[in-house]
Amino acid sequence: MPAQSALWFGTEILAGTLLAALFQVQAMRVLATDEATGRAMRWMRMLPGMLPLVSFFVGGSLIADANIAGLYWVAAGILLAIVVSVLFAWVALVEILR
Repeated sequence: MPAQSALWFGTEILAGTLLAALFQVQAMRVLATDEATGRAMRWMRMLPGMLPLVSFFVGGSLIADANIAGLYWVAAGILLAIVVSVLFAWVALVEILR
């Protein structure tokens, strides 16, 4: 929105990140209780889902502080989210076809 303040835009990004983080925390709780994989493998499965959220959080915080560098963090978060979702879809497809 052209007339939207940086504070409000950053707050919207942070609110969306918080909502997505709730889903990620639930997914991490499920993965953490998976006894079929080792401890290191569990972290390897949890980490990709957290990376876009960290990028969105940093970007939203910077934008809310009127720092234009936050837009780069948000763009990186978008790219990371696409890569992670394609990776997840590929793994899910392999598991379904098994």
